[in-house]
Amino acid sequence: MMTKRGTLLRGAIPITLVLLISPLVLAGGIALEIPFYTIDLTATLAQVPAAVEDSLDALGVPSADVGEVVAELNTALAEIETKLPVTSLPVPLLGGSIEFSLPFVLIDGLRLSGGFLSDALLRGVADLFDLMVPQPLLHAQFEADGFEATVTADASFLTFMLSTDLVKRLDLLIAGIDIGLGLDLIQGRITPQVNIDAPGFQTEVDAALAALHLGELYWSAFAVHGTFGFEIGLPFLRTFVEVRFLLPISQSGGWWPISVDGFAGSVGLVIRF
Repeated sequence: MMTKRGTLLRGAIPITLVLLISPLVLAGGIALEIPFYTIDLTATLAQVPAAVEDSLDALGVPSADVGEVVAELNTALAEIETKLPVTSLPVPLLGGSIEFSLPFVLIDGLRLSGGFLSDALLRGVADLFDLMVPQPLLHAQFEADGFEATVTADASFLTFMLSTDLVKRLDLLIAGIDIGLGLDLIQGRITPQVNIDAPGFQTEVDAALAALHLGELYWSAFAVHGTFGFEIGLPFLRTFVEVRFLLPISQSGGWWPISVDGFAGSVGLVIRF
């Protein structure tokens, strides 16, 4: 028959293991992740008719025809908004994070994270999967009513997000819940490269392209955020999902009003030690 002392010893073993493992679980970690943030395109789409009107005017199109084109464009945009009411666009990145343990009661760690994406990186990833992305994206010749033109179009882009968080974690050995507060710096730029060779109309074509403000597609935001994350797996290797609620403090952009929206997050793998 097991003695009372033996029963106490058996009960103490799992408790001791939990106490020994918990500091490791609550320690820092390194993660590989796919973070994302969203941009709000509501104001951007509203700017499209004005850009098209200015471009057609610069091209020398009669005012009556310009008005007709703009009216049709407004109708088409209204139909798109009705069928696709979601105007936020997620921007995925490739990144990671590192977390440092902090010896405070209410805070378990300080996490530094970042994500990055560019056209060169995207093409490199596509090559790994044997997917061909044409470069330039478009090269075509047009001929109509005595008008000839050769169009070459491509685009480069670059965007990143840098974040820092103070994290509190509730750990259950095979799963965990994170909550946190932090700051974000988000920037992005798209640079279309459009070249139209139109003999006899080059001045008008160049003016029409300039009226589209293709060099004004950029955005920047500084934000505070709250996070909620869930992770599952072994204490030292887990998959995780994190949702981040952004509150932009300041934003800036170009002629095209692209703004950072209030939702972000990430998915990935974290190694804890």
